Amino acid sequence: MLLMSVHHESVLPSVVDPVCKFLSFELLVTLGHLALPIFLVHVPLGLIFYKQLVATRLFGAPMNTLCGPWFFYVYLAIVFGFAWILQKAFLTNSRSLLCLKRSSTSCAFSSECPPLLGNCLRSVVVLPE
Repeated sequence: MLLMSVHHESVLPSVVDPVCKFLSFELLVTLGHLALPIFLVHVPLGLIFYKQLVATRLFGAPMNTLCGPWFFYVYLAIVFGFAWILQKAFLTNSRSLLCLKRSSTSCAFSSECPPLLGNCLRSVVVLPE
């Protein structure tokens, strides 16, 4: 019900609903755009800094043991930094999207593409006319 009311309010010329105004703040919109990149980078970075086996080989011990609990804030900054780079360099970059589309099109219609992947790609790739 909340989503329906937010949608109805958001299509009006002027937004008067306080929930819609709050959800339209630039900071929240930016965090929404970074949600997928954060999801993609937080686990690999967490493994590097906090996983016992990996962090011990790289740093001698996990970072929360070496630096203390305050390192979590550094980890958050690193995750947000990598997520922002991923968002700007790949997810919103028109050249990288075009390259991805070309490679998926060539794979989808080649005989070397695995059958399952080829069928999946053929269902989503729209060929230029």
